Amino acid sequence: MGQSILIIGIIIYFIKEQYSFSEVKKLNFLFIPIFSLYQFLTQMVWSINTTIALVVILVISVGVGLYQARKTRIRVEEKPIYYMKNDKQEEVPIYKKIVTSVGGSYYLLGWLFIFVAQMLVEVILFHQHLTLEGTTKELFDEIVEDVFSLYQIFNAHNSGWYVWALYGFSSFSYTLFLSHYSDHFKHKVFGSKEKNPYIVEKEKI
Repeated sequence: MGQSILIIGIIIYFIKEQYSFSEVKKLNFLFIPIFSLYQFLTQMVWSINTTIALVVILVISVGVGLYQARKTRIRVEEKPIYYMKNDKQEEVPIYKKIVTSVGGSYYLLGWLFIFVAQMLVEVILFHQHLTLEGTTKELFDEIVEDVFSLYQIFNAHNSGWYVWALYGFSSFSYTLFLSHYSDHFKHKVFGSKEKNPYIVEKEKI
């Protein structure tokens, strides 16, 4: 009973987070995708079948990354980090500009599509028999890895090359497309030396 409540709670939290603006961090948008691609390269066993599967995975992943990025909203917020007193001894907040993003329904649908693709690869390529219990566990594991990014690193030994390829290519594509759409995002994630725009930002609806 307690475990079921925990699972439901994490799923609800995961869905809720996709509709809330959160700070853009290099860990989620750059380091984790690169780590996933590294795991894919170290685990991949090259053959005709796996190469064909990889081409299909690459097409799906890039398509999903583009689909998610087109409707992701990027904005710059002013967050008070500390206060100082002026000549009148009044507290004046000192703000720090942070870049935030929200994926919404499009991110969730893209994420779900990648998970379904993962299941299909397991059935078609590896001839695995899917069960409700096994599928539910894999779904929960993927949600936990998305919510708690570091868990993905510590759980690296439990995923096959195709899982790393799907999530690595889709995540990295998502990051690259967002960088194309938003200079703020590009500056935050890649540390571009180009002049960072002030507050003017194109938000995609």
